[in-house]
Amino acid sequence: MKKRMNKTLKDVEFIYPHIDKPYRYDPTKERDDGGIGKSIECEPTAPTAGWSTEFEIDKKRGIELYEEAERFLEEYKKDNPKSVKKTEELRGYKENPETPDVLRFRAKANCTDSKTGEVKAKPSVYGPDLKPLEDCDIRSGSKGSIKFGASVTLNGSTGAHGVTFWLNAVHVTDPVYGSNDVEGFDAVAPSQSYENLNDFLEGTEGKNQDNKSSPDMDDEIPF
Repeated sequence: MKKRMNKTLKDVEFIYPHIDKPYRYDPTKERDDGGIGKSIECEPTAPTAGWSTEFEIDKKRGIELYEEAERFLEEYKKDNPKSVKKTEELRGYKENPETPDVLRFRAKANCTDSKTGEVKAKPSVYGPDLKPLEDCDIRSGSKGSIKFGASVTLNGSTGAHGVTFWLNAVHVTDPVYGSNDVEGFDAVAPSQSYENLNDFLEGTEGKNQDNKSSPDMDDEIPF
């Protein structure tokens, strides 16, 4: 069985990046488009608090990533036939008819350890110079590279197992910033730096997240 799935992708576009401070999903908040339910800033110890980002890649790479996640889930199901009763689609995966040439995925990182309750280290965020990015409040349209792991997790609401991508590190090559200032927690920059892009792509990140496949790791889907 393939127990781990770790990926590094270059040339991605970040959508709704929440990597500057902790956020949680609030089903009662109204969005700008008039819909209900949005991510709001919160304390790192709040229920379902985490960091996350959606990212878009070209369709060819997107299909390959989706199929790899499907195989990962099937292998887990074969090795755990008693615990896996049903499965569901890759979490955070989206298709948009208006942009058929790209596919969208999501990677997240929980703020606290599910077993100990301790606050975890923030995913590493690096700037164009491969040094820790001081202002992590980037917006949709920013581009760069992303590192994430994957695990099979249980959705406590549906009883279904699925693959979740766990955010480990981000390299922002082309940041996009907004004009509005948001009060909140100061972003804690990673202490490590890289000399070149290959060092980042080949380096080891993600000790803050547990990427092991575990049927006991519940996944809160709305976040």
